[in-house]
Amino acid sequence: MLLVCCWYAALAFQQASVWYDDASLFQAAAIACPSSAKVHVTLGATAMRERNATAAEFHFAKALEIFPEYDDGLYSLGRLYFEGGIPGKEHLAAELLRRALDANPMNDVAWDYHGQSLARSGRLEEAELAMEQGVAASARGNLALVRNLGVVKRALGKVKEGEALISEADQKQSR
Repeated sequence: MLLVCCWYAALAFQQASVWYDDASLFQAAAIACPSSAKVHVTLGATAMRERNATAAEFHFAKALEIFPEYDDGLYSLGRLYFEGGIPGKEHLAAELLRRALDANPMNDVAWDYHGQSLARSGRLEEAELAMEQGVAASARGNLALVRNLGVVKRALGKVKEGEALISEADQKQSR
């Protein structure tokens, strides 16, 4: 009986080390569930926080290999490319973000990045429309999106409207 208890205690101790941090937990989950797109997106997000863009790209791409229309995977890889995490792939961001929105039109953060991507390429009217759709879809009042919409409106010459949105976002954020 004592031997069995010691064996279970050793297993419990070994398993407890898996819970050390997100990276170790989800690495163990990837071994246990290698075909989980959600696990790979979480590992990619962890790699992004650790500023390991290569690992992040690998995990986001793996998630999309498993589930090609997974909105979190599409958004996350699109964001990585948009932010220049993988040099030379910035041009791929817009399509990935658009696909994320096709899969989940309520993703206000994807609307924000999609709008910024359009604005970056000089398509300000399309950026304004995308960001307005994002504001309408946002159930949580995405202040970064509201502020970015104000910047786009200002760039389009709608200065008063743009400044009002920027001011509104800044005031709410300072609370």
